[in-house]
Amino acid sequence: MDNAEVSGSETVLAAINLLAAQLSALEGNGGNGARPEIIFVLPGSSSDAEALRRAVSEAAPGLADHADLSFEGVPDGRYYELKNRGVELARGDIVAFMDSDMLPEADWLPKLLAPFSDPEVVGSNGHTSLLFDSFPSRVYALFWVFPLRTHDERAAAKRPLNANNCAFRRPWIAANPFPDNPGFKVACSLLSETLRQQGLRVAAVEAFSGHRPPRGWRFFAWRALVAGRDADRRFTVLKSQRRLHRLANAFGRFFTAQWRVLRRLPLARHVGLAPLQLPLAVGMYSIFNGIAFVGQALLATGLQSDRVERVPDYVEHS
Repeated sequence: MDNAEVSGSETVLAAINLLAAQLSALEGNGGNGARPEIIFVLPGSSSDAEALRRAVSEAAPGLADHADLSFEGVPDGRYYELKNRGVELARGDIVAFMDSDMLPEADWLPKLLAPFSDPEVVGSNGHTSLLFDSFPSRVYALFWVFPLRTHDERAAAKRPLNANNCAFRRPWIAANPFPDNPGFKVACSLLSETLRQQGLRVAAVEAFSGHRPPRGWRFFAWRALVAGRDADRRFTVLKSQRRLHRLANAFGRFFTAQWRVLRRLPLARHVGLAPLQLPLAVGMYSIFNGIAFVGQALLATGLQSDRVERVPDYVEHS
């Protein structure tokens, strides 16, 4: 479990108890004979890891009956650095990734692991959707990167690798860790490109998991800027380093994003948005797309220098 922190621990501990129930069910079905391990990796010190160990022990005392537990702090660890560290510590044949802000459904783990009975499968990719409980979270759920839980098969089929809901054979992911990149959520795209170049098969499975909704206007503005900068980073690595091409991509991406907003409006009822709320919803996400365009254009033109992305302290966590 990556990015597991004591703060916001209600969701973390709820996910842990769900995971414990699934491990128990796997044992009841025979499993594969190997004892599972759960590796908690968080950005912080060894004392932070020990605090999380105590919290988990108190909230889910039976978890250790079903799996070997380990807790690792990575000082100033970034998102993909935590995942790579977890892979380094893992001993099993298959490594499954789950973030601390995820709530997996009851059959998540068995479905995520099922494709590995085929020796040709090197990885599996689950289905992550945003949970929602307010107007802003409904807007995110409709328009952001994750497909809806249901009625969204086209978007789900196009969804690339979910770093928060996937699994790999350990020898492969250990030899091909998430690439180093200054971006916030770029390494996943680069790993997907590695898989494509190697001609390897990742099975898309209905291993459903809910993602806690983003919170606050600070996150909204920061995440939009980062989305734009990350888009330029992806284009630079995968397509072209020429600034004119990068700027053209920023314009193209903005118009594509706006067209996508309009195309997804028929799905609004599935997130509980009323017809009268749609103009405000479109306006809100158009602002998000506009901020993302600014972030991408500034980096593409060199008006902003590239730097390592970290979540600022002022940004509310989901």
